[in-house]
Amino acid sequence: MISEASARSPPWPKSLARACLFCRARKIRCDTARPRCAACVIQKRECTYKVGTPNPRNLGEYREERVERITASTIDDLADECVKRGLHDREAFLSTIAEYNRAVYAHRKENPQMVWNPTVRDGLSTQSATIQLALATSNWALPIDKGPFLAVKVTCGITFTFGGLSVDSETAQVISSVTGKGVPGVYCVGEMIGGLFYSNYPGGSGLTSVAVFGRRAGRAAAQFAALSRRANPRPTAIKL
Repeated sequence: MISEASARSPPWPKSLARACLFCRARKIRCDTARPRCAACVIQKRECTYKVGTPNPRNLGEYREERVERITASTIDDLADECVKRGLHDREAFLSTIAEYNRAVYAHRKENPQMVWNPTVRDGLSTQSATIQLALATSNWALPIDKGPFLAVKVTCGITFTFGGLSVDSETAQVISSVTGKGVPGVYCVGEMIGGLFYSNYPGGSGLTSVAVFGRRAGRAAAQFAALSRRANPRPTAIKL
């Protein structure tokens, strides 16, 4: 759930309101990319945003044509609207937001020098000496207490795993953990590949991995199938 003000615009801003300070000063269109917009990358400079501007990362995610938007002027009204659309526990909804807000303000009270900055890990958290949430927000923790409010239905999705099957980098052939050798005729691409990333990953690298290893796996599988047909016209079961 986010403030409605941060989700009213299309992915390319029509005004300078959400542009970084560099693009705003020159009145050029800013793509609001993280951690630096395209203009700042070209200029080889840091990309900073005015404190208090909506987080550009959310602008394209919650457009009306993409999600079911639920809006209200107060949290209580928002809870009522969500109940109409399938929310099962209104009180849990309200208590969760209240607990989150208390945690945000407790951290701010202990760290008054910290300010919200969407371009870096700003340290604004829900974890303080007095309150620590079971599921922490480690950065960019803003209170949810000023309307209007916007809620959207979301679901989890897996881009890829940080752990996965070990493969040959040239053929995407699966490597056996027992023998350390490739398993004949078995290839792996996409979200099941392991050994590429840890902790975090560059944006778009999942698609790049799919394209690269998908092509290599397809080529290797075709070569393996052709050789197998020549050696044995009848298909045989592969023992792993």
